[in-house]
Amino acid sequence: MSFPLLHFAGFRHLFFGAPFPSTPLNFGPCWFLNQLMMFGVIYALACGKDWSPKIACPSLLGFFAVGTIIGIATGILLMFFPEHNFFMMFWAVPSFWRDFLSYPIFFFAGAIAQRNSWMESIKEMSRLVIYSITVASWIVYFPLLFKVSPSYGGGMSPTLWAFLNGLLWKGIMGMFMSLSVTVFFMDYGNKKYFCTRFFSEAMYTAYIIHSVFPILVGEKCFLSILNATGNLKYLDPSNPSIANAYVANPNLVFPGWLLISAIALVITWPLAYGIRSIPGFSQVL
Repeated sequence: MSFPLLHFAGFRHLFFGAPFPSTPLNFGPCWFLNQLMMFGVIYALACGKDWSPKIACPSLLGFFAVGTIIGIATGILLMFFPEHNFFMMFWAVPSFWRDFLSYPIFFFAGAIAQRNSWMESIKEMSRLVIYSITVASWIVYFPLLFKVSPSYGGGMSPTLWAFLNGLLWKGIMGMFMSLSVTVFFMDYGNKKYFCTRFFSEAMYTAYIIHSVFPILVGEKCFLSILNATGNLKYLDPSNPSIANAYVANPNLVFPGWLLISAIALVITWPLAYGIRSIPGFSQVL
C-alpha cells in the first residue's frame, strides 16, 4: 500500500491538489513487482533450490504451439469475463483475465529455461523466422483492431473480438515478440559500456520510484508552462482541477511528453542510485 499512499495521497495532492481516490488500490508500476514476489514465494515453497526438471528447449514450432494454446485459453476466458473486475483489485493485475494466465506459465518456464540452458538453444534459432512471425502477427492484428473491433467502432461481435484478441495479442504475438526482443538484444545489446554499471545497479530502484515522484515533477513543470502560455484549459471552468484539465494546443502534446520524460529521467536515475547506495539498501534494491 505504500506506493498508492505516496503517489495519490502524498505527491499528487502536494503538486496538483488531487483528492485521495475512492479506490486507492492502484499499485502503479509496482503491481509487477508484487506479482514477482508472490511467484517467488510460491516457487520457494513448492519447488525449492534442488528443483531441476530436465526439459529441452522447444523448437520454434513448439514455441508457436505453446503461444497458440495460451492464446486460445486466454481468448476463451475473455469471452466470459471482463478484463477489469474484482480480481484486478484483489491481485493488483491491471487486466487480470487477459494477462494473468500467461504470467505463472512464463515465470516457471523461465526457471526451467535457466536450469536447462534454453538461451543457448535460442541463440541458434532462425532470426528470419522469429522476426517474420512477429511482423506477420502485427500485420494481421492491427487491421482487425482498427477496422472491425468493437473497441474502435467496428462491426465484429464483442465475443468474437475478445477471443481473437486473446489468441493473437496474448498468444502468438506475446510469444514471438518476447522471442524477438530476446534474440535482438542477444545480437546487439550484450555489451558493456562506461555507464553500464550505473544503470544496471540503479534500475530496480528506478522502476519503483519513477512514477511516485519524478514523473509528477515533470508533469508539474509542463502544466505550469501550459498555464503561463494560456494553453491549459478546463472542461468545467468552475472546477480548475487537474482531473478537469486538458491541453488546448494539440501540437504541444508531443513536446510536453519529451519534456516530462527528460525531467523524470534526470531525477530518477541519480536519485535511484543514491537510494541504493545507502548502507544496507543494496541488499533489497
